[in-house]
Amino acid sequence: MKSLRISLLLLTALPLLAQTKTQLSPDVLYARSKPSVVTILTFDAKQTPTGQGSGFVVAKDRVLTNYHVLEGSASATVLFDDGNVAQIKGVAAASIPKDLAIASVDTGSRQPLPLGNELDLKVGDPLYAIGSPKGLVASLSSGLVSGFREDGGQFLIQTTAAIAPGSSGGPVFNRQGQVIGVATSRLKDAGFGFAVGASDIRQLLRVPLPMLLQLSDLGPSESNATDDALAKAQQLYDAKEYRQALTTFLALPESTKTSYSGQFLLCNIYNRTKETGAALKACDAAISQKPDAGDPYGVKALVLLSSGSYTEAEQAAQKAQQLSDDVYFKNLLGLIYYIEEKYPLVARQFPQDKKDTFTLTILLGAAHHASDQASVNNLYQKLQAEKPDNGWSHYYEGVKAAKDLKWDQAIDQFRKCDDDPDFVDSICIRLQSHSELSSSNVNAAKTTIDKALDRYPGNATVLRAAIFPYMVSGDMSGAKKLHDELLAVAGSADLTDMECLFYYGFNQAAVAARYCDKALSENRNAYAPWSNAGYAALDNGMYSTALTDFSQAYKLYDGSGEKHTVTQEVDVTWGLILACYFGGDKKDAKELYRALKKEYPAFESVPALRQLPLVWSDGTLRLVSTVINDFK
Repeated sequence: MKSLRISLLLLTALPLLAQTKTQLSPDVLYARSKPSVVTILTFDAKQTPTGQGSGFVVAKDRVLTNYHVLEGSASATVLFDDGNVAQIKGVAAASIPKDLAIASVDTGSRQPLPLGNELDLKVGDPLYAIGSPKGLVASLSSGLVSGFREDGGQFLIQTTAAIAPGSSGGPVFNRQGQVIGVATSRLKDAGFGFAVGASDIRQLLRVPLPMLLQLSDLGPSESNATDDALAKAQQLYDAKEYRQALTTFLALPESTKTSYSGQFLLCNIYNRTKETGAALKACDAAISQKPDAGDPYGVKALVLLSSGSYTEAEQAAQKAQQLSDDVYFKNLLGLIYYIEEKYPLVARQFPQDKKDTFTLTILLGAAHHASDQASVNNLYQKLQAEKPDNGWSHYYEGVKAAKDLKWDQAIDQFRKCDDDPDFVDSICIRLQSHSELSSSNVNAAKTTIDKALDRYPGNATVLRAAIFPYMVSGDMSGAKKLHDELLAVAGSADLTDMECLFYYGFNQAAVAARYCDKALSENRNAYAPWSNAGYAALDNGMYSTALTDFSQAYKLYDGSGEKHTVTQEVDVTWGLILACYFGGDKKDAKELYRALKKEYPAFESVPALRQLPLVWSDGTLRLVSTVINDFK
């Protein structure tokens, strides 16, 4: 099954970009957030107080807290910062393993607190918590991220911020004022506090209960039972044990497997095991159950992207973005635009002030392909400041080495460029193959371009780059198959120069000549179009035209001031020899032949010419044999 490194990168490295990078002072953070932080008082059936906790407005008429804050109570009251009180109507979503619950309560005009991404945190980052520890309402505490822990498969943020009984359920903030976790006092460890990550909040928001659950009935609900049943499979998936996760999943009860959560997990598992059809089926099953959820569309977009179905992937990502304000889906769509080579659309999907290296690498690539040199210079400086050893720096070094014909250096730089985990562009692996071909290592060039074909299935640029190495290696049936695939996906792309060489190599000189002449009319200042047109003219018996073409090719070749390879010189010189010989000027042809034989004695035979990384038609090689036999 063909695979795409991008899908793995998206799931593990695509940043859930913060909506703002502004850092707030503790007093400003507190003032902005306090109106949306609440104290929760719980009561038994006789209205006797049973406990106290904290919470915060997470959505319109929704307050998030710890599950254990509400557990065992008959009723609960929410006390807002301004002194107003509201009754909790019921529980809209809950998870016992994650110790989270979302209560239904009239929040009025109070704004939900913004959610951040706990995966952006590093040990040592400052954190702030607001809660009501020991009855001290709306207290602010601060601390540092002291570590990341796992408890029963649950990811937890460990912090030095004070989290005492009464703080449970309160928000934990990063420096930007975003909630990156929910305080929980259920765990105790040498004075450290713990927080459940914001990603678990997002997940809970996406899977509400079918109906409000009364507090008096709070216990392992059907939704929680499903969570528990899926927990082992989910843990294996999170541990990247995808086959084991699938085996565990398939042993679950049918009702669990066919639930929304079950099908969504199955969609993810099959995406990782590269079983495209099964993954799409599971994604669609999840979508049918929750058509307003963005996550299944997002994973479906990844599956389609990895299989080369770019248009469908774009449509799925657009749907995910429409259904969710999660910035991940915006970035996902931007990456799909990049793979589709819709470079002007890429920048709209990524924040221009972001400093993470993945985003800078993507934006720099889009500017490079759009020939926006001012943006290239600006973005390159930013990327260098964040990551000096980056893919684009190796790309530029590789291009420089290739111009100097230092093929080993060029290949090494292009390989390092392609190895950069932030680099999702095919340009370096294509240039690596081209450099290997230029150094006459045809087998290596074909192996490299095969890797590119496998990694970027259905990509027109990669398909186009692959046809020439296949033809040079003698795999004409493979080249024909790639050509057919290219025509199916290229759309309105101009393939003129490639078609010229393709049909010439397939001994269809008349067809080749039409494309060669068109390519020549579009670019008269480079030697290659003149040379290609000359060879097509030779095969069509148009020797005077061929002589004109090769004379101009040699003039441009000789006057370019660039360094040229032996292959390029042999290509142009043999064209001139053949044009002169069959055009009636055998004297000049013989002088050119002797000069070539003296300079490059290894390339005076047909078998030797076949070893060069050039495409030769059968007709041209017959002409070469005639000349060689005559001048022996």
